[in-house]
Amino acid sequence: MLVVRDIDVSYGNIRALKGVSLEVQEKEIVCLLGANGAGKTTMMRAITKLRPIQRGTIEFMGQVLNDLSPAQIVRQGISCVPEGRKIFPEMTVLENLEMGAYPRGYTKAEMDENLDKVFALFPILKERMHQAGGTLSGGQQQMLAIGRALMARPRLLLLDEPSLGLAPLLVERVFEAIQQINQQEGITVLLAEQNARMAMRISQRGYVLVNGEITLSDTVEMLRNNEEVKKNYLGG
Repeated sequence: MLVVRDIDVSYGNIRALKGVSLEVQEKEIVCLLGANGAGKTTMMRAITKLRPIQRGTIEFMGQVLNDLSPAQIVRQGISCVPEGRKIFPEMTVLENLEMGAYPRGYTKAEMDENLDKVFALFPILKERMHQAGGTLSGGQQQMLAIGRALMARPRLLLLDEPSLGLAPLLVERVFEAIQQINQQEGITVLLAEQNARMAMRISQRGYVLVNGEITLSDTVEMLRNNEEVKKNYLGG
């Protein structure tokens, strides 16, 4: 479904991604593991065209994305939940969700159907739909950010550090929701996450990113038994 081939991304003279390649098959959950600063967010920004690539190609469903705009990427079927959530704090929960669907130009009936699915996944958002997004708790804001991304009916959902700053119980709830999105809606997931233990619990395959380069890629079963992964990411 997604094929990233040999991409380079730079910030000035700093090469944030160096010849990175990865693949995500349809209906998989694939995790991208790495420490803070490894290049995970840069990867997400490159796929969604928020950061230009200097070399390589990114393909989705066989189409090269290199020359598309971020809005066109959403219309192709890719949505991203950014690191730090990035909700609109002054807007209501409902308005935040509607913004997620804006690039797709849905009818009211389609919009209502999308909202129903998000509210079924996160009932608290329905209860708080007229509340300003900035007044929600951290966990609720993360649910809102995921819900906003789902409003565009993506085929591929990118999640950048969804556990960041959340209490353990909320991390469990968010990861349950990610699994539900994948299994019930058939949405493919690429998950960038420092919490390797949780990420590998719900993923089929994983990549390890170190200083802008992929150093390992395998099934999660094999990664769990890898000494480097155990030492650096699982506290083993």
